[in-house]
Amino acid sequence: MFRFYAVLLIAAVAPAAFGQIEFRDSAPDRLVVSGHSYELALSKTNGAILDIREKPGAKPLSLGSRNGCLWAATFQSAKLPFHGGCNYPAGRDGFHYGWDRARSTLTLTYSGDATVLIEFHPAWFDLKLSVTNHFGATMSGVLFPADLVFEAGSVEAAYFPYYLPGVRIKPAFFASHRSLVSVYPGTRAFADYVALDIGGGRLAIYTVNPVGRIQPVQLGFRGDAKNRPGTFCVPHTFQVWTAAGANYETPIVRVRIGETAEQTILAYRMENGIDRYPSLAAKLGTLFPRVAAAPLVKMDFKAMRRTFREAAAYLDRIPAPAILHPVAYWPRNFDQNYPDFLPPDPRLGTQEDFLAFVREAQRRGLFVMPYTNPTWWDAESPAARSVPDVAALALQTEDGKPKFESYGPNRGFVASLHSPEVRARLARLMQQWREEVPVDFVLNDQIGSRSWLRDFNPAGSGDVQSYEDDWLEFTRRHAGQWLMTEDGCDRLAATETGFTGSLLTRARAWDPAQIRWGEDSNGNRAFGAGAWEPYPLGVWLFHDKVLFYHHDLATATMNAGIEVLTWDAAFGFSAGYLWPELRTSHPEWTAIAQAFQPAVLSRLTGKVLSEYREIAPDVYESRFGDVAVTANWNADKPYAAGRYTIAPSGCLVRSEDGNLVAGAFTGEFDGAPLSGGIHYLIATRANGRLQIRFDSAR
Repeated sequence: MFRFYAVLLIAAVAPAAFGQIEFRDSAPDRLVVSGHSYELALSKTNGAILDIREKPGAKPLSLGSRNGCLWAATFQSAKLPFHGGCNYPAGRDGFHYGWDRARSTLTLTYSGDATVLIEFHPAWFDLKLSVTNHFGATMSGVLFPADLVFEAGSVEAAYFPYYLPGVRIKPAFFASHRSLVSVYPGTRAFADYVALDIGGGRLAIYTVNPVGRIQPVQLGFRGDAKNRPGTFCVPHTFQVWTAAGANYETPIVRVRIGETAEQTILAYRMENGIDRYPSLAAKLGTLFPRVAAAPLVKMDFKAMRRTFREAAAYLDRIPAPAILHPVAYWPRNFDQNYPDFLPPDPRLGTQEDFLAFVREAQRRGLFVMPYTNPTWWDAESPAARSVPDVAALALQTEDGKPKFESYGPNRGFVASLHSPEVRARLARLMQQWREEVPVDFVLNDQIGSRSWLRDFNPAGSGDVQSYEDDWLEFTRRHAGQWLMTEDGCDRLAATETGFTGSLLTRARAWDPAQIRWGEDSNGNRAFGAGAWEPYPLGVWLFHDKVLFYHHDLATATMNAGIEVLTWDAAFGFSAGYLWPELRTSHPEWTAIAQAFQPAVLSRLTGKVLSEYREIAPDVYESRFGDVAVTANWNADKPYAAGRYTIAPSGCLVRSEDGNLVAGAFTGEFDGAPLSGGIHYLIATRANGRLQIRFDSAR
């Protein structure tokens, strides 16, 4: 199987790709392979990476493998030790290597247990491991490449796909010996990708796996000051479940040297086929312009204290288009009764009343997207009580126990798509939204936010690794109902219409002068205040494939201030607001969101990010098609951009033709003085004159 793969891979590569590759094995202790932008040194004893350099003689980017192994296996059994390439000394029955000059391919063999194929290209090299489990216990992890070591003091920046849109991590994170290790796929790693600017060079590590099964992997940054002071490592551990005697093959792991994060994340997009996913415009068809113009309106029926009939009478206060997002409309309370969302709470009205509300909203040009959560079920729900034992419905751990989770006082279990009863009930739920209460979108909470899990539910044919693939297939089956989900990851961009979540999800306050991105935000929790900044990895990956909203349930980002408007413009997010009757500490926000989404932010929706750069300290420029956004993240100082003065924490949005100018300003707009305070302005040019369409000052 492994040799067959190697033949296919080599046949697919043009001969010209192998130019500029040099192999040397004259040194007593190392093998050295050079491309035009890198030099890789491997141990002649066991194939371990000794160092990676951007060019011969340069300072190493990586100091090699922490454990002296190129690869290693870990096991479910605590009695079996770690086993890897460093256990095979060179010799008759151990480690061997072979160089194929014509194909620029190095083959490393480890007795009869493993083979590593390394294929060299001028600007990158590919690694692929095939390992047969002759070790007597189930393999649960494969480190490949195994924990590359880097010098903490040499880091200039690191890049990680942690929540949308992603992060650029600052040197302070590494100086404080912090660690962050996440599991892909999931909200904390929406792509299998890491990158570093280090020691004056650049390096990115990612998988190339465009088709077939999802390969879950643990990756990130781990401080290693205890074992090697002043260093950290980059774990990259495939999560596997390979029985004794069985074989496991990794996908290609690609290491690119000397390219920017923008270049390598765009390479990841192309090489993993994300660029070929259906575009947002193709998914939505003729309705794309209206959906792009629609802010998300959270309708918490329990907080609103209105029946469906009363809410329908209030709809004239919601300008169309908008996506109404009913929440807490089902019996009992939030995080209760799942997956039984219909019929609705009788205190709000009958199902016929709910249907009438939806139809009235649609008649007014509004869209409706109800909240659901198919992944987590309340053990007291009718669906759960209909079976003798909820374990039959639940994701099970290795010991056969159902996996329970609690949200506040509510305890439920993780649903298993191995279960035919779960599949049937969820098919019925989606049918209800097509036939009984036909809606425009369906929000499936948690599908995009859950990290991968193993599922030992015996109804599933023994495939314990299929959890993410099962949910991906669920979204593929129901993609015609225009699905959105919490957060999101790369593979889901093929089937979902929208992702709802961002690094600001946990933010509780907007005080960037004190804590730049909001108190207790996801970024501050993971990296430390001031040690990170948002960076548009996810925007480059799939902004043209899905809508970007903030978290559908988060109050702060739907009851927002100037920073959220600037975030939305800089990263191409769509705005959201609370049902206007709900209490707000930013009473001006609803009008701002209603005005900016159709006139300004819709111009960014579904567009590829063509540029993102820092043009001054704390000032960044983004470009989406013909629209440029200048974001002033300085909370204390305005920024002069020609004839416009951008407010502290404000933004300037301009089309190339000059027909749109919008944002948050202070002092001056198009050369004309402004009164005191911050002005939210939208201006369009017609007949050679700039006309103000929206003006809100505070």
